[in-house]
Parts: sequence; C-alpha cells; structure tokens
Amino acid sequence: MKESICIENKEITIYFENKLLENKLLEKKLPVIICNSNYENKEKLLSECNKMQYSNFVFVSISNINWNDDLSPWYMKKTYSKDSDYLGKADDFLYLITNKIMPQIEKTLLEKYKITPEYYSIIGYSLAGLFALYCGFKTDKFKKIASVSGSMWFENFEKFVQENDINSNVKKIYFSLGNKEKQTNNPILKNVEEKTIVIEKIIESKGVETTFEMNNGNHFAQPEERLAKAIKWLQNFF
Repeated sequence: MKESICIENKEITIYFENKLLENKLLEKKLPVIICNSNYENKEKLLSECNKMQYSNFVFVSISNINWNDDLSPWYMKKTYSKDSDYLGKADDFLYLITNKIMPQIEKTLLEKYKITPEYYSIIGYSLAGLFALYCGFKTDKFKKIASVSGSMWFENFEKFVQENDINSNVKKIYFSLGNKEKQTNNPILKNVEEKTIVIEKIIESKGVETTFEMNNGNHFAQPEERLAKAIKWLQNFF
C-alpha cells in the first residue's frame, strides 16, 4: 500500500505492507524510515526487506531531487568533466524535510491510518548517504542513520565530522561500501574506502554505536540489497 504526496516539486511516496492491516498493526506507533533517492527501485528494496522479515515500519521515499545540489553540504567543484558542480544546498533541503515533508507525513499517517511515528531513521545511497550522515549533525529528528556506499570522499567532510558534535538523539549509524569502489582512476573518489573507515571511527569515538560492512562489487552493485541490509541492521536496534 502506498500514498503519494508532492511538496515543492519533491515526490514523496509513503509505503507500508498490507500485512500491517491484516495483523492489526495500525493505530500504533511504527518506525518511519526516510530514503532520499532518484534511482533505486523502491519496490525491489521493500521486497528485499520482506525477505529478511523486516517490514513492520513505514518507508518514505523522497525523489525528484536535484542530486548534486540538494544533497551536498557545501560547494564543491565537479568530480567529472561531464558532471555538474555541487552547489551545497543540503541545509535548505533538510529544512524542507523537517519543516514541511515530515509534518505532512505525520498528518497523512495519522488521519488515514492512525499511525504515529515511533521514531525516524534516514538512509541513503551514494551522495544521499553523505546527506543522511550530515543530517545527524544538523537536526535532532533522526534516531538512526544509514550511509550506504556514501560519498565520504566529499571535500572537507572528514574535517567537518571531526570538528562538530553529532546530535545526542542519534543512537545508531550504519556504514557500508563495496570492496571495489576505491578501484577508480578518479583522484578524489579513490579515497572513499579510507575516508569511510576513518569517519566511522571518529563517530564511534563520539559515543554513537556504529558498524561498517563491506559488500562485494563496485559503487553500482546491488543498491537495493545493500539498502535492505542497512535497514535490517537499524531495525535490530530499538
């Protein structure tokens, strides 16, 4: 079952399994997982979650994102000649999520299905994974975070993580990467594995429970499966 909403040209789709109705899990509190994505197959992702028997949550997909702009924390020059610069509008996008999208999610869930969010998680793949982690430093709205094949190579992000405090409401953070992602000639992206491991250790030192999982393949291998594994880890903790 799903509900679709459009807010400021962003497409928001709220998914939950029909068996929640069958098991009378409505009229209760459920975790809400927000995923920013323009590319992943959401139905396939939820199918992977069902295989793992982790479906008692509400999944919210936000798409039609200006990828290099909305998800980047500050300006950075493009990493490929055919790409575009990163314009650093993450704070604006996060404001939209927390002040307009999340209230509408809550209104829709409560009025139509009598669901109240138990807590929020935010997850993302690639640059959306970087954005998810950035949110943990900028707002108290998220209890759990997953950065899947996150763009930890982003200029000065390691320094940002080192010099800033993550919000005390963040309890769990999941990192993962493909074991071939560092195998690139791009001088910036080739540091992704080293940067991810360092950043995970920095955050762990700040008192947040973290894990790092290595997957087989390059950056584009099995994104839905990797995201489902992240959800499984997050859902193991309450």
